Amino acid sequence: MNSINTASPNPVKTFFSNAIPTLASPLFTANLKKGAPGNYNFGYINTAEYTGSITYVPVNTANGFWEFTGKGYAIGSGAFVASSIDGIADTGTTLLYLPTTIVSAYYAKVPGAQYVSSQGGYTYPCSAVLPSITLGIGSYKAVVPGSYINYAPATGSSKCTLHSFLGEYLTIHSMLRWYPAKHRYRFLDLRRHLPQVAIRRL
Repeated sequence: MNSINTASPNPVKTFFSNAIPTLASPLFTANLKKGAPGNYNFGYINTAEYTGSITYVPVNTANGFWEFTGKGYAIGSGAFVASSIDGIADTGTTLLYLPTTIVSAYYAKVPGAQYVSSQGGYTYPCSAVLPSITLGIGSYKAVVPGSYINYAPATGSSKCTLHSFLGEYLTIHSMLRWYPAKHRYRFLDLRRHLPQVAIRRL
């Protein structure tokens, strides 16, 4: 959003804001994939890039983000836990920054996982089979496979893996910086009265 653009010395609009007048529709899509080329489309929705129907979620732009409220989570085959999670649609990253309670609950299901302050997050055996995590986004439940969650080797260690796709153990606020995942088709849409975030399985 333009309100938090830090360009200086003279404020300027964001790329998307400048592009809107030239687009067929005021929206763009993010089609990011694991281990494969992805793409962004501006001004149109390519229906060949996703399956099923689109789920829309209302957006609050008061803080300058595409911000919305998630409805909860589930870890592996466990029960869905209803929880209000403040999230932003960040199309520039595939990492998740989750509230501490959710991250702690996740790693409690990973044998050998422990929080290591020097690593800035959890480490666990590289041989560990990681559970999936499901996030409630409107009426849609987005499943992030466990195989997508392993992030990188821990610094100075050949036995463990540094925290993960789930992000940091501690967050400054309870904001969930999404967005999942490398197998979800997302678009940011200004066609309606209020901005919308939409998500659908590829």
